[in-house]
Amino acid sequence: MQQYKEITTALLAGDRRALARAISIVENEVPGFDEILTTLTSAHYLAIVFV
Repeated sequence: MQQYKEITTALLAGDRRALARAISIVENEVPGFDEILTTLTSAHYLAIVFV
């Protein structure tokens, strides 16, 4: 989905709003949320800690 590509690109560029959108999408298991996870894990660095 093009929308998720834009979100992950912005997230990897350090956009905090994109981080918030990505977290919401994944938490709510919006259709296609796995695309975000796949893109981020293939970026070779993913260190997000949820408390």
